Amino acid sequence: MTSETLARYLRPGTLNLAALPPLSLYVHLPWCLKKCPYCDFNSHEQSGGVPEARYLDALRCDLEAALPFVWGRRIHSIFIGGGTPSLFSPQSIDRLLADIRARPLSRLPCGRRHAAVGRRAEL
Repeated sequence: MTSETLARYLRPGTLNLAALPPLSLYVHLPWCLKKCPYCDFNSHEQSGGVPEARYLDALRCDLEAALPFVWGRRIHSIFIGGGTPSLFSPQSIDRLLADIRARPLSRLPCGRRHAAVGRRAEL
């Protein structure tokens, strides 16, 4: 994305809101034990191990790239869905939530660790 495009989206007067609305974050974990024939989601059968660390690194990069668009807005809830999110280890889900909390936009309470796997969690 060019700086001109970013400036166009962030120019004053684009939106007239009394306050910035909170955000809900969807995190897609696309691996399944088996691809269901009716599923249209971006999901893939697990063959070998799930590349958890590499995927979490990519998610962190995506979040960093999105920060200019959401600066100043709080994350209200996180939904972790996709294929079968429970294929990710508890340590990876913890790392994912820690990476989200570490970003300046997310002033999530660190004492509440309600990880949603396939359901919505109010944080």
